[in-house]
Amino acid sequence: MSNGKYFEILAACPASGMRRYRSARHRRMVFRSAPARACTWAALAALVVVATACGSEPAQPAALDTAGTTDLDAQDGDSVLDTVAGDALDAFAADSSAIDSAAPDVTAQADLVEPADTQHPDVPDTPDVPDTPDVPDTPDVPDTPDVPDTPDVPDTSDVSPDTAEDATQQPDGMAPDATSGCLTQSWLAYFAARPTVHAATVGRLSPAAMTYFCGYLAELDKTGKLTIAEPQASAKCVEPSYCPSIVPTKDELAAIQAAKYAHAVWLDNSAKVNWKLKDFSKAHLDELFEPKLLLGGGVVYKYVVDFSPTDAYQYMVKQGLIKTDMLATLVAVIADLRTTDTEVDFIHGLKSHPKDTAITMYDVLHTFVNPRVSRKGCHSMTRIVLALLRSVNLPGREVSGGQWYLNLHSTAVWTIVARVLTHGDNIYSAALRAAPAAKLVTPLAFFTDPAHTKVCGTNKGCLAWRHNALAAMAHPPKYYVTRCCDPVKWNVGSCQAYLSANFGSYLTTQELSAAVVAMKAGCAP
Repeated sequence: MSNGKYFEILAACPASGMRRYRSARHRRMVFRSAPARACTWAALAALVVVATACGSEPAQPAALDTAGTTDLDAQDGDSVLDTVAGDALDAFAADSSAIDSAAPDVTAQADLVEPADTQHPDVPDTPDVPDTPDVPDTPDVPDTPDVPDTPDVPDTSDVSPDTAEDATQQPDGMAPDATSGCLTQSWLAYFAARPTVHAATVGRLSPAAMTYFCGYLAELDKTGKLTIAEPQASAKCVEPSYCPSIVPTKDELAAIQAAKYAHAVWLDNSAKVNWKLKDFSKAHLDELFEPKLLLGGGVVYKYVVDFSPTDAYQYMVKQGLIKTDMLATLVAVIADLRTTDTEVDFIHGLKSHPKDTAITMYDVLHTFVNPRVSRKGCHSMTRIVLALLRSVNLPGREVSGGQWYLNLHSTAVWTIVARVLTHGDNIYSAALRAAPAAKLVTPLAFFTDPAHTKVCGTNKGCLAWRHNALAAMAHPPKYYVTRCCDPVKWNVGSCQAYLSANFGSYLTTQELSAAVVAMKAGCAP
């Protein structure tokens, strides 16, 4: 029989008879109907005859192209941030004990404005090397062509003819595009009962990513963790190399997306947290699963490479940060990461610290410690907090357009608990080092409360600072107390003048007077 006969038989098969799935580690044929299977098997049998006669094997499908995407270059606030005069950052040590032994401040005017670690963004060690700005939101890159209109069904090539058709039937309620052959019946049932979760996860996956997804689910069901390789561009970036942006390859993007989704649904199905994905609104599911939120624009990591949900999740478990509800969990994470008057943890990146080269979440949490450094200041810190909370299905997003603080600074928002970390630098802010961890995040209702809008109007930056000023007044930090108790040493004129310069725009006259009393109450007899 000739090759032509094989293709003649195959061409006569129903158009929707078969579909080929390809990925770097998986190839299979999926038959959609009994007639198509029979017809296609006939074609394959013909091919075997040809191969036997020729003494060769049939040609294999071409391997999936795993070439990486090219670096993207776009403009946002980071390049502007890098031009700000940040030398003042080095004036303030992370360890607050250094304040007490410091020489009198010779930069009085700068001190009167705001503590150095909360006022300015950091400046890279090598200003002549341009910082690659964040990539604007762009659609995620599909791994393979769109799925045809005809839905896939599980591979039934190894099922007997009598049961093959029954095996393609899915549980009631299952959306058509969820019927991937690699999902087990238990996972098919899970998604059938949660159509909104299916749409937000499986409904977003390419065939190649779906293969990874099923493999990760099997690994999670067996071991409680998943194994995923660090993106090549990240692994190859060894300091002192300067690479603040990491662009995964196309195949790595598929694996990362699948890993995030698999971890989230496994967490949900295993009841590892008290909140349930089926109770989430579409908006909150999007905040957890939208590809453009997992990576900048869906294609690039900036400063923090959060590729492994297991790394972040295991840290949450080890530190006992998963609480009975989402808000308590958010506060626990803030408390774990913050620097206080008595304990130094994360500090703002300075020129004397490592560059803002992107590093993995594992290295962020475990390697660069004593102290841990938020290399790009607020822009790194918000990503770190968001990644930890995302690993326990607490959805949030980063914004930097001045919606809740100042333009070009990084903010983390969790609408599901109505809280916002207005500025990533709040984690180590000198103004908040004595305040309870819950005070580092602001209730969204604060921004519309008449008691506060009468002072700031609708100016979000003013309202964010007002919240911090009220917290500092109620819980005086050592940074302000030392200056109020010995203004001559610190060259600040008086406590009243110092606090007026720092808080005057955000507090009423009565509140400012109360702040002076509160700060002076901490002075030694």
